[in-house]
Amino acid sequence: MNKVIKKITDGDKLIDADIFYPPTLIIPAIGATAMKFATGAPVSGRWVLGSPLITKENAKDYYFPESPY
Repeated sequence: MNKVIKKITDGDKLIDADIFYPPTLIIPAIGATAMKFATGAPVSGRWVLGSPLITKENAKDYYFPESPY
């Protein structure tokens, strides 16, 4: 992720934007899976989670050089 954000910040002509998917997006998936196994009932639904668009104008807000991902 950091490599892509750095390319956006630097103005790479092939990558001008990205979408940020924070690790917390896994929480609804875990909850739905746990419900399925706990109750045995089928689980279905639609979850719409906000993810910011990263562009050259805001990439610096999402760039963390020390981050492992």
